[in-house]
Amino acid sequence: MDFNSAKLLAQIKSIFGAVKPKKISLFLGKHAFLLFLFIIVTELILGGFLYYKYAFLAEKEKPEIGNNYFQFEDSAYQEILKEWEKRNVESQEFSKVEKYKSPF
Repeated sequence: MDFNSAKLLAQIKSIFGAVKPKKISLFLGKHAFLLFLFIIVTELILGGFLYYKYAFLAEKEKPEIGNNYFQFEDSAYQEILKEWEKRNVESQEFSKVEKYKSPF
């Protein structure tokens, strides 16, 4: 099968060649009220769908309350505290090494 891009381009031009921006703007200008109503109805439908999905259904489906209790691990907490202390000491040592003059 031979692909002819020029022929395809000509067909696309013939399909979309009849629709010109001037004609579209004149049509929308003559039917501005109907266009405005269409936009409002579309927004209401979209807003209703989003409300139904994210507010109504989310409220309807209650999460399960299981026996997954949070357990505090003291060993992990102590490791974190040691890491914070180490970083704090390193940052203080770095600030002691170099003193910069104020540029102001």
